[in-house]
Amino acid sequence: MLRLQALPRLAIRRPALVTTVACVAVLAMAPGMRRLELRTDGHSLVPPGDPTVLYDRSMRQEFGVTDPLIVLIHSHDRDGIFNDRTLQLVRDLTQKAMQLPGVHAPDVLSLATEKSDRFRAGSLEHRSFLEPFPATAAERFELRDDLRAIRLYQGTLISADESATAVFIGAPEGADRTALCNAVEDLCAPYDSPQDEVRVLGAPVVESRLGAHILADLGLPARAIHAPREQSGAAPPASFGELQRFVGQHVGLLPLVLAIMALVFLVSYRSAVAVLLPLLEVGACLVFVFGLMGWLNVPVYLTMAVMPVILVAMGVTDEIHVFAHYAARRRQQPEEPRAASVRATLDEIGSPIIKTSLTTALGFFSFALSPLPPLQAFGIFTGLGMVFCMLWSLTVIPALLVLWGPRRAAGRGAEGGRLGAVLGRVALAVARHHRAVLVVLLLVLVVLPFGIRRLVVQDSWIGAFAPESELYQTTQAFNAQFFGTHTLYVTVDTDSFVVRGQLPPVDVDHHTLLLPAGVSVDPARLVGAWVDVRRPGTTGLENPPPHGPLRWNRWQSWIETAARDGDRIRVTMPLRSGSPKFFIDPQPEEKLDFEIRSQRLETAATLREIAGLETFIRGRVDDTVGGVLGPPDYIATTQFIVKSRDEAQRTIPDDPERIRWLWSQYGRVRGTERLREVVNPHYTRGLVAVYLKNANYIDTERLVQAIRTYEAEHLHASGIQLGFAGDVGVSQGFIKAIVTGQLRSLFGSLAGILVITVLLSRSWRWGAICVVPCAFAVILCFAGMGWIGIPLGVATSMFASMVLGVGVDYAIHLTDRCRTELARGARRDAAIAAAARAVGPAIVVDAVAVALGFGVLTFSQVPANARLGLMTALCIAGALVLTFSALPALMAAAVGSRTKK
Repeated sequence: MLRLQALPRLAIRRPALVTTVACVAVLAMAPGMRRLELRTDGHSLVPPGDPTVLYDRSMRQEFGVTDPLIVLIHSHDRDGIFNDRTLQLVRDLTQKAMQLPGVHAPDVLSLATEKSDRFRAGSLEHRSFLEPFPATAAERFELRDDLRAIRLYQGTLISADESATAVFIGAPEGADRTALCNAVEDLCAPYDSPQDEVRVLGAPVVESRLGAHILADLGLPARAIHAPREQSGAAPPASFGELQRFVGQHVGLLPLVLAIMALVFLVSYRSAVAVLLPLLEVGACLVFVFGLMGWLNVPVYLTMAVMPVILVAMGVTDEIHVFAHYAARRRQQPEEPRAASVRATLDEIGSPIIKTSLTTALGFFSFALSPLPPLQAFGIFTGLGMVFCMLWSLTVIPALLVLWGPRRAAGRGAEGGRLGAVLGRVALAVARHHRAVLVVLLLVLVVLPFGIRRLVVQDSWIGAFAPESELYQTTQAFNAQFFGTHTLYVTVDTDSFVVRGQLPPVDVDHHTLLLPAGVSVDPARLVGAWVDVRRPGTTGLENPPPHGPLRWNRWQSWIETAARDGDRIRVTMPLRSGSPKFFIDPQPEEKLDFEIRSQRLETAATLREIAGLETFIRGRVDDTVGGVLGPPDYIATTQFIVKSRDEAQRTIPDDPERIRWLWSQYGRVRGTERLREVVNPHYTRGLVAVYLKNANYIDTERLVQAIRTYEAEHLHASGIQLGFAGDVGVSQGFIKAIVTGQLRSLFGSLAGILVITVLLSRSWRWGAICVVPCAFAVILCFAGMGWIGIPLGVATSMFASMVLGVGVDYAIHLTDRCRTELARGARRDAAIAAAARAVGPAIVVDAVAVALGFGVLTFSQVPANARLGLMTALCIAGALVLTFSALPALMAAAVGSRTKK
């Protein structure tokens, strides 16, 4: 710290040189800003090696699943979507969507791509629902009846009231989602009309639109992202939501907080220099930090959206104290040379600046303890910004004050004034009655845990948008008539197996096989498995002799029954499969190879167990479940179709051979890509799609836990295991990880700040005292959130560590001045009062400036960021109040009665 205190002296001796070096360093970082990228997708918020991300990626690769953009087409025709205008619109949009750069045609799904059970004229090929185009009313009503009969598309492709339909466009893995969303919106815009409203929504749109809101909030040009349609007109905002959109679209939070900081300095010090120098500092800080991020290829994550506002609001706090003490010095000694005044100011205030800057930076550096890259980047670069501002305050600010500082004092200095007198009297009263104050604080602390225990973790993607926004309302409209915009994929692993070995001819009978003793599989699990018997080294039918018996090299069937026969297992096959003994006709001396392969998604028992799971999930409507589709639904529907739409046949057949054939029919009609989205090629793993309306952390977590309970009670015994993936599955992982990471960093921040204050104060007692007001304020805010019902989310869990780093500054300034007064020989109560009079006004200006800076976030179009700003501002206000109420009582108790009065 001694070396840091030498920096101002160097700057005062060589002001031009120091200023030039600083400007060159900032300009060197500026080109890096052109390299910045914005990352808003959920996968970017979780470590690449996180098990949730890895499992989701493996699921997507195995089943070919993508996150779809949804083009919602709502018709106002009296026949709903079944009119030639709307159906033609669906066909046109589908064809053009397939031609978009990067989009794979099989990933586009609509009424124009999906096959019906009707055939093309003169062939056995199934045609799509819009082939040929239903031009007459009779053909359109036939289409309606087909969709009603098949059922699979109600809630997915068409709405419950048949007034809307959707086109799904899968976002390719690794594609630029922002560019794709823009392309889809450009494609749809010309088709939007009063008769057919066309809107674009879905997870990729939510992520991209959130990025647009973030850039708009910061007042930055969103060149890569289309601005939302809900732009304010010329009329003044009529609600707070409209005001937020107006600020985001026409002003920006960053310019607004800059204006507020300038106003604070202008009112406090009434000097153009006092306004320009802090703005120059925060401008340099922003260029340096974001330029450094660009050079290091660190993207701007969602968690970093508020970083510019934080750097502006907190980066100038040191100057508040510098200017206050400088103004006081100039007022006391107006004829003193500027360089001498600056040197005296920094000699007095330099140590507190270093202490407060390091503790503030440490509050942000604590985020580096998180395992999540976005939180790590947020903490590291915001902390570096705080260090940059400290170094700038110790070098460039004194250098510029020497070069351009005002000759006369302006505004209120650090000493005296009405505010200083009031704060001095308050501190004196608290010090004299410190025991009573500490008792009250202890009683408050006792009741706070009752509020903290009411805290809950809650967040959602759609919750990042105001309820009156177009995207939010469109999503609600879709959720009301369709299954839901978000999908939780439940993977079903049937724990399938393969058994191989050899059999002597004596163990091969007409309809039974006696397996070797080494087969240890439970006989019950063999039922329904496929059995393959062949001669070693052969694959098919052997050329028969001209006048000899027909001999086969291979025979296949499925196991109908299995039972123990001593230490071996005897299996039987259905009679209609024929006799392996007859077809292969093994010679007495040769052995046959056999293979038993369990493909349980071709067995009725397993499909019915999954159907039971689906029924259970469908009943969880309170957990926002809108619909469920999985392997049993597709098999039952295919059976219904091939049985001439006999409703009684909408069932799962008992015969595995029949189920295998149905799967082949499903793949033939809908295509191999659609089949792959349901089952893997070996029919050992399947995918159940759970559609959710307004997916959020609490409801989804409750649903997942309920499914886990069902799995343990009904599926484990049969070897079925479940997994969770998809956009919702990843969101659950990163929300929980971010919140727990934030709380972990809170304790790390508290411990680190305590160590720093102890080391810099060279006293355990004074170091601990400095931490108490801000820590108490944070606990109080957590309890208030619990009582009011504000949940902990990705944004709202961030305020605590920041407030710890900021709030401790006030205590450091006050205790540092108090110890100076004590060292000068003042009595305890007089020293506390004098400290409050001396530095209290600057502390108040500091806290007000920071609180107003964070308060600007309440104008954010992102509700979570607005709540973060409000909570941080309130918590800083609480830390300020506690600094002048709790801290004098603690200092009085720490000093003791030896220096009393």
